[in-house]
Amino acid sequence: MCEERVTQRGSRQFRACFALLGWRNWRTMPARVRSFLAAAGALLTAGLAFGSAAGEGMRGDALPLPSAAPRLERAPLAPTRADCQRLAPPPPVPRPPAPFGLATLADRGGRGMNHFYAALSQAAVGRGLARIMYFGDSHVASDLMTGRIRHTLQSRFGDGGVGFFLPSRPVRWYAHADIDMGRSAGWDVLAVRKSHDLERRVGPAGFALFTHGEADAAVRLHAAEIVPKPSNRTAQLQVYYLQQPAGGHVRAIIDGSESRLWTTASEGMVETPGYFETALRRMPQRLEINAVGDGPVTLYGMTLERSTSGVVLDTLGIPGARAKDHLLWDDEIYREHMIRREPDLVVLAYGTNEGTDSEPIETFESNLRHVVSRVRETVPQASCLLVGPTDHPQRVGRSYRLRKRTGQIVEAERRIAAEHACGFIDLVSVMGGPMSMMRIVAARFAGPDHTHLTRRGYEALADAISGAVVTGWSGWQRTACTDKRDEAVLNAN
Repeated sequence: MCEERVTQRGSRQFRACFALLGWRNWRTMPARVRSFLAAAGALLTAGLAFGSAAGEGMRGDALPLPSAAPRLERAPLAPTRADCQRLAPPPPVPRPPAPFGLATLADRGGRGMNHFYAALSQAAVGRGLARIMYFGDSHVASDLMTGRIRHTLQSRFGDGGVGFFLPSRPVRWYAHADIDMGRSAGWDVLAVRKSHDLERRVGPAGFALFTHGEADAAVRLHAAEIVPKPSNRTAQLQVYYLQQPAGGHVRAIIDGSESRLWTTASEGMVETPGYFETALRRMPQRLEINAVGDGPVTLYGMTLERSTSGVVLDTLGIPGARAKDHLLWDDEIYREHMIRREPDLVVLAYGTNEGTDSEPIETFESNLRHVVSRVRETVPQASCLLVGPTDHPQRVGRSYRLRKRTGQIVEAERRIAAEHACGFIDLVSVMGGPMSMMRIVAARFAGPDHTHLTRRGYEALADAISGAVVTGWSGWQRTACTDKRDEAVLNAN
């Protein structure tokens, strides 16, 4: 009885307990007894803490998180002499059909893309993932263009997986070339472009899914993504979510059989980004994400990557987006998610929507400069690439005329890319110059709105961009391997 009341030294029960044993207080107790009771109290406290933790771990609705899957080396290096002997020139990317032309990747100083080129070399010889975060507007959101770029690079440097995606379509034009999004229910959508401050706490795609009750979503991977390859038998699933007070549980069901359950509840009253990561035996065919309904849940998105090597491209497009929308993201979450993705290349593809704005071009340039600076500061190791707007003529009555602002945006992006050691691709030039959209529409590579392209048109732009990247890498790789050979000759002499 006294041992149970040791922690209540000032209480009546404590004093009564000592009185029964003939001791007036703690100080009159023999030293040996005091030492024994202190040790017993410590053991009792430790036992209770262990029992509580073990009990939580054994509950079916509060499974402990699995250990994080091992991460691959994220510091690409120049190819070794052995790599140079193994690296064969990749097949050329198909030339875009007329009236599209080839793209030129401008890289003033010749260092803006070096880190990414090194990552591609590492991926090509099976030593890591080359990750791309591709931000943009509606040209990107449909994944028609970026999906083609993903497949082209993966066919030449290895398939690293489908990258980052949301399990439920947040807006009508959101899609992923490698995933079919099935039925979903119970989710509400937060978007970075809405005005409410809380809605700026979103994931890398600019959206978040949230619910206060039960909700479910399901995706199915295309057959080409599922077929196991000798070196790509395992995969990694990672879910980005918000840790919040009294957060609910989420269950992931893989191929209808394997199940993973975790809680989104935080310790105390804090709200911070959380991550659930687990290794899978293979790339799944179907993935379900269910909010159990025992508390609020906010999902920022998830990734599916192969556990070996290759290229991963995250499609992060928002219809109607502008570069300055990056400044609306909650800064802390924006930076943490970007660091978490560990990109080797960050692409910023904006300018088409800005071409319709009335704000001074200096304001656009200032906003874009701020966005690029924050990217460079957050992930300084990553390469940076600016992709300019498409040609976008201005409609006047039943005819169209040149939109001069588009040319101003192209030149502003070219200057900022040079200032921040980024690459730059001019899509207006790829399309054939100012007012080329008229010919593109006539050839049915673009729609009647003279803004959005058809699938064939986006694939043509993708081939131009991919061709420029592969050509740039080939030149970098030749130079790096030539330097290795020259170094070997000098050492031999």
